[in-house]
Amino acid sequence: MKKLILSAMSVAVLLTGCTTMNNGSSDDDKDVKITLRLPTDGADEVYIRHDKLWYVHLENCYPGQWSGRNDPTIINDDKWYPQWPYYHMTSDKFTMTNPAAILPANVEFTEDTLEVKFSDRDSRVTQYPNATNEYTLVLYMDDRGFIGPVWRTVKISWSNELEAVEAPQAEVAAE
Repeated sequence: MKKLILSAMSVAVLLTGCTTMNNGSSDDDKDVKITLRLPTDGADEVYIRHDKLWYVHLENCYPGQWSGRNDPTIINDDKWYPQWPYYHMTSDKFTMTNPAAILPANVEFTEDTLEVKFSDRDSRVTQYPNATNEYTLVLYMDDRGFIGPVWRTVKISWSNELEAVEAPQAEVAAE
């Protein structure tokens, strides 16, 4: 009888279908402004508005908190341990301090002007920053097809030459 021996990497590729599991940098990463390492279990959303980032938890364990663990979310090189008010589904907000990693304020983005790369196929952008959502990027993560938590990597980049959208001015009635 032949025995089949699979490495952990082979099993991960078979389960996820994801072959891009290298978390190191490459030539394609030279313009990446924000790199997120997210410890999720179930379904969660990540919101990014200018210099703030936070979670909205949808299902299963809070990000980073399973089996008694408290793993950080890693934003570029910063570790963040989200706080969850008692039975609240929205985390506290993390403030990004590196000016190069701050999403430009009042800039409307589309999939053509904001590049978001996910390490898995079950994550996606649900909203690009625009005036109707207060210039907020919303990322959706879902690993409900797997047992246990999944570490995800998200890489976000944009051109520095984008211009801010002027907010409409309220007209003042003449007296």
